[in-house]
Amino acid sequence: MKKLSLIALFVLPILGCETTVDQNAHQSQLNAVDESVLIADRNAEDKGLDKVLTIDHSRLAEKANEYLAPSRVDFYTDDKLNTQLLKDSLQVGLDLPFRVLNYVENGEQKVIYTDAQFIQKRHGIMDNEALEQYAEKTALLTNGLDNIAPVQSEGLTKNYGMKH
Repeated sequence: MKKLSLIALFVLPILGCETTVDQNAHQSQLNAVDESVLIADRNAEDKGLDKVLTIDHSRLAEKANEYLAPSRVDFYTDDKLNTQLLKDSLQVGLDLPFRVLNYVENGEQKVIYTDAQFIQKRHGIMDNEALEQYAEKTALLTNGLDNIAPVQSEGLTKNYGMKH
């Protein structure tokens, strides 16, 4: 269970692999994911977060003549907050900047993101002010999105998945 929560942001798109494709349903699902991303983009712009990267897993798969259910991860940054968190633990950089994964699972559009609790547990962040800012920014970034949940961090331990 621990491994699933840690790699959920990158493994969930693989769960969308199917062998038969209903093109109309697929296009509708792509549109739903894209609309969700537009909401997050507007939220980011309103709150001064810079969008730095998009990885559209399903469209990349399509270019390789493969099918993957709609899945797109977008990265947003707040350089000042990132710096504050990195001063507490350089390894927190593994989970920065803000990430929002929009995807379709079993025909339903969903959203998952890395929250302050996850980075606090995994990296032992002690800077409560930075954690509060991170929590506020993720709440603002994900405001108005449907079927949303943070990456599960129950049972997550400090330095989980990292070797020294």
